Amino acid sequence: MSAAIGIGTSNLSIEAYISKLQDLAVHTVVDVRAQPFSRFRPHFNRERFGLALKSAGIRYIWMGDKLGNPKDEKGERSLRGFEAFMQTPTYHDGLLELRSLIEKTPGTVALTCAEAKEEECHRQFILQDLHSPEM
Repeated sequence: MSAAIGIGTSNLSIEAYISKLQDLAVHTVVDVRAQPFSRFRPHFNRERFGLALKSAGIRYIWMGDKLGNPKDEKGERSLRGFEAFMQTPTYHDGLLELRSLIEKTPGTVALTCAEAKEEECHRQFILQDLHSPEM
């Protein structure tokens, strides 16, 4: 399996984000945001983000429909809620699709979401599951 890492968009400029990807030899970004847009950082809105990455020679794939952290009944996102979502067929199918993508993709694949700190983001669980022989 190729390498998979996590990188948050945080408050970075698109130039700083792309530079970070290039430093890490990332060839593909998998966006795991359930809602791939930002009012405050429009350069990370799905379409603009994908175009900027493509211009830099980096492939962009959105998988937030299968691996994004869904809102709970209160309209909030939480790591606890994501842990429950991880038990669903949607998550399981998304993880299998992601594994297949990583196996077929040369170089490093970066999972991205908005949070800078991986321990505060649901992508930590996805990365753990990718390396788990049980999935």
